[in-house]
Amino acid sequence: AYASYTETFLSQTEQDINNNMLDPITGASREVGAKAELFDGRLVASVAYFDIEQTNVAKLDPQTAALGPDEQRFIGTDGIKSTGYEIELAGQIGDNTQVSFGVTDFDIKSDDPADKVVADYTPEQLVKLALTHSLASIPKLTIGASANYQSDIRREQGVLPSGEMIVTEQPAYTLINLMARYEINENVSISLNANNVTDEKYLNSLYWAQGYYGAPANYSA
Repeated sequence: AYASYTETFLSQTEQDINNNMLDPITGASREVGAKAELFDGRLVASVAYFDIEQTNVAKLDPQTAALGPDEQRFIGTDGIKSTGYEIELAGQIGDNTQVSFGVTDFDIKSDDPADKVVADYTPEQLVKLALTHSLASIPKLTIGASANYQSDIRREQGVLPSGEMIVTEQPAYTLINLMARYEINENVSISLNANNVTDEKYLNSLYWAQGYYGAPANYSA
């Protein structure tokens, strides 16, 4: 079992209404968890719960919102808070199978509606699974598969002259990859890879106000 506590410190240049520099942004990260070896050390498992928060983040002072950029002033407010858990398994199952599994689930909250943007474009659930298996009948041949899942994300991009909100959405999706490797000898092997075999169409991220599509189905040797 373990526990950790970390504090962060970030200076900022924004000024308050009295022309004083705002105090630095401070953050705190807390985590508790446990790790264990299973099946005579062939499999390693871990579970963790984390809690992250920041304070004194600069926000525009409403009293100065109508002023020019050089005259606007700021106030310090609570920032983003995030809580969640993570589970990981990695190692060997049986004599010929290697596995790696991870799941992360977390929730982002803020008292400031503007920070809702961050919560929307950040997936709250991530699941990753990868398996490789060496065939007993063909010991030089290894086959494998992986699947990566993320929950839906969205972002409000602005307002049209009609008043309609522009919203970009990326539904939840799963990417599936396949591989095969054959060892010709101790120095040479041949590998075949198939990525995104279901040809999933998805946006990599909505962090910015523009997005890039992920690669379609593709293959390599």
